[in-house]
Amino acid sequence: MRTSDLIILGFILAVFLTYNITKGLRQRRAGKKMLLARKAVQNTASELSEQGYRIVEVEQNYPVLVNVDDRQYRHVVKIDLVVAKQGKTYLVEVKSGKQTRRLNSARSRRQLLEYYSVRRADGIILFDADNGKIRHISFQMAVNRTEQRLRDVTLIAVGILVTYLYFYFRVR
Repeated sequence: MRTSDLIILGFILAVFLTYNITKGLRQRRAGKKMLLARKAVQNTASELSEQGYRIVEVEQNYPVLVNVDDRQYRHVVKIDLVVAKQGKTYLVEVKSGKQTRRLNSARSRRQLLEYYSVRRADGIILFDADNGKIRHISFQMAVNRTEQRLRDVTLIAVGILVTYLYFYFRVR
C-alpha cells in the first residue's frame, strides 16, 4: 500500500467515525429530551390532579389525513394530556425551558390551533413545567358573514312564524 492509499483510507475512516459519533450523540440527546418531556408530562398530570382536574388521556396520538392535489398524506398529532374539570374538557400542552418564553410565537399558536382542530375541547391549558404556571388558552374564530346573515334571517323568520301562530291560535 502506498502512502496516498493510507491517507485516503484514513480520511474515509475519519469521516465514518465522525458521522457515527455525531449520530450517536444526537440520538442520545434526543432520547434524553424525550425522557425529560415524558417526565414533565407525568409531573403535569400529577399537578393537575392535585388541582381537581381528572386525567382523561395521556400522550394520545390522533391520526390526521391531509389531502393535497388528490394525494393523501398521513400525519400524527400527539397531545400531551386531555383533562376534565367541572364538566369541561381541556387539551394540555406542556412547555418547559426556552419554549415557555415563546408562547406568542406563530409556531406555538399553530401547534395549539392544530390540537384544537384535531380534538375539540372547551379550552387549552398551557402548562409551564418550569414554574408550575397554568395558562388558559381559547380561540375565537371569525364567523363567516354569509353564515351569520343566514343565521340571523333564520332566527327572524322563526320569530315571525312563532308570533303569527301564537296570535292565529289565540284568536280562535
